[in-house]
Amino acid sequence: MKTQLFMIVGLMSIGVSAFGQVSMPEATISVHVVDEAGQPVMGAKVGIEDDVFGRPPSGGGVSDENGLHTGTLRTWGSLFYGAQMDGYYAAGGEYQFDLGAMGKDTSQWGTSKWSPHNPTVRIVLTKKGDTIPMYAKRIIIAPPVLDGTPVGFDFIAGDWTAPHGLGKTTDIIFSATGSIEESNLNLEWSFPNKADGIRVYTFEGGARSELRSPKQAPDEGYVPTITVDAEGRPWGQTGVSSRPLSFVFRVRTVVDENGTVISAHYGKIYPEAYNMVYYFNPTANSRTLEYDLKQNLFKNVKSYERVNEP
Repeated sequence: MKTQLFMIVGLMSIGVSAFGQVSMPEATISVHVVDEAGQPVMGAKVGIEDDVFGRPPSGGGVSDENGLHTGTLRTWGSLFYGAQMDGYYAAGGEYQFDLGAMGKDTSQWGTSKWSPHNPTVRIVLTKKGDTIPMYAKRIIIAPPVLDGTPVGFDFIAGDWTAPHGLGKTTDIIFSATGSIEESNLNLEWSFPNKADGIRVYTFEGGARSELRSPKQAPDEGYVPTITVDAEGRPWGQTGVSSRPLSFVFRVRTVVDENGTVISAHYGKIYPEAYNMVYYFNPTANSRTLEYDLKQNLFKNVKSYERVNEP
């Protein structure tokens, strides 16, 4: 269950205790599983586990008719929780408790409970739609030159445009200064065509779906340029939690004399530390962003370029 519920959404972390053999306090948490309409999901597999790496999950079960499952187990202060159901994207998160009235006397922790007692966390399971083949690839976020020179990238070729690569169509333009090594990379993304652009989807906290983007690209709200750092965060923000869930882009856009979009291609970017994973929908005017993991239109990606999220 650990692999199914947590590794799939990237929520596992290695917890190392600084307290030796001190007994861990008890924690209780209720997981409320609902669908996109807010209706309870009955029969979802729910996983709850503590923050000690290697310990078998002990708080799992199945959601009841109200979409609820409650688990009790011992922890150093955090619980990871997740849910999955056939026909839905898995989702999960982490809950951090407070010391509360326990204080810092670890000798009393074995008979103590974390605060608050039995909080309820909400998981929204997104129903799977029609997944499609896409060009999907992981690339290094920094372009070949870091002196502010604009460098184009071709999403279908999966490469930089000349003179830096074999790409023929500029879909997105990277202009970078600074360096990854010195943690001061300043990376501007811009686009060559009128009405091209990008839209940010931020992480609001709580549980996160393995589908990090909308199922459909929106038809408005795109901006022509954005500046990010080496971890894909809008420039000037800090912390892992400020890294957006995803970006949705519109490229190869054609507009009429009134500026109305008559043709465009859509896709998305998942930011990572020093990398980005992009997905390009090959069908003009299709706004579908649900990627079929078994149908990558790139046939010979290297191991580090492979994509394992929908």
